[in-house]
Amino acid sequence: MEKSSGLKDKIGKVVAVHGEQYKCMVAANCNYVQVAKLNHGNFLRHIRTQHAQKLEALGIPPAPAKSAEDSPPTKKQKRPGTVMVETTRERVLLGTLQMGTVNALPFSFPEWIGFETLVKPQWEAFKIKMNRKILTQLYSKAADLARRRISAEVKGKMLNLKIDSASRRNHHSFGVMVQFFNEGNVVFRCLVIKEMTSSQTAAKLQETIENEVLKVYGIQREQIFTVTHDNGSNMVASVAKLRDTLSSELAEKSYVREEMTAVEAVYQEMEVFRRMDLNATDEAMEDYDDNDEENVDQENPSLDDEFAAADTGEEELDDTIEMPDDLDELLPESTRCAAHTCQLAVWDALKKHERRINAIKKLVLHSRQTRYKETFLEHKAHLAPPSNVTRWNAVYLMLKALREQKPFYLMLENKFPEMGK
Repeated sequence: MEKSSGLKDKIGKVVAVHGEQYKCMVAANCNYVQVAKLNHGNFLRHIRTQHAQKLEALGIPPAPAKSAEDSPPTKKQKRPGTVMVETTRERVLLGTLQMGTVNALPFSFPEWIGFETLVKPQWEAFKIKMNRKILTQLYSKAADLARRRISAEVKGKMLNLKIDSASRRNHHSFGVMVQFFNEGNVVFRCLVIKEMTSSQTAAKLQETIENEVLKVYGIQREQIFTVTHDNGSNMVASVAKLRDTLSSELAEKSYVREEMTAVEAVYQEMEVFRRMDLNATDEAMEDYDDNDEENVDQENPSLDDEFAAADTGEEELDDTIEMPDDLDELLPESTRCAAHTCQLAVWDALKKHERRINAIKKLVLHSRQTRYKETFLEHKAHLAPPSNVTRWNAVYLMLKALREQKPFYLMLENKFPEMGK
């Protein structure tokens, strides 16, 4: 309505045209100009906003008030510095589990202030309540799922077990891993890491393998092809006990198989007699001649022939237990770890240098005293690691660190004469 011809005429009366310029004449000091083309709507907006006091004199009505429905919806303003991250509930739970299982964080990490700041908003977004108790339950459920998956993977496959033990901070653990082929790929799975609260005797280790591995994962002893272990006497003896147990089971199965074969022979003999027509008809009895041996041979074949016929028949005992002649073929091989054996050879070679190595180790330990710390910091030197008989390459790493910092340690000895004693 406002852009009707009458309203355009009123606007045209206050517009001065100078070539391609259209200048506002409502007020002498107004500098509003349009170029090239007159736009009545923009001029009308200019007059209403800049010359509202003269609208009545010009006969131009004021702009109608806008209702709430006509106003465009306001965009929701984002808070400064916020970002949107796409994730799922499953990924949040998986990451939470990995913090403890892969990164070895303690069960109390959900209550750490840093994790509450960083991760808690994600837990709350998916309505996940997380604390030490709930995390423990989550680990238990995840472990059950992993065990079921591994059980399905190893079912019916030949397996290589790898066993080892370790001690750290007065905690003693025994671990069992399994190695097998799956669709042409070599697969490794950790089956158990159990903290041992008693002496790791051969019997105790065998019991752990039986209860924590074979029973939990449904593994048959016959599936175990080899067991790889270090040269510890308890490890060697535990595998020997496992072999003895399996040997006894196989011997029992072999005995049962022999008993089944004997029963089979009895039934075969009964079948032979059933097939023999011992109750001949009256006509056959009349024609029977006791002195006709040839006739006897023709009418009644020998028992050996009948047994031979029964042996070639279709009725056979279902042979579900295949036993080789040598039962040792089914026993797991005891395989000593090549790396452990190599390390023992290294120690044998170093025995003649044992006194010198101990003297060097004494020097390294002595240099760790507080009185030398300032000198180490001043020269930006690092402490050499002391050797450890249970840690591979420990002697090599200790000597390597000393050799690389030889000038510093010579200076240290000159500065502190007691170092050389």
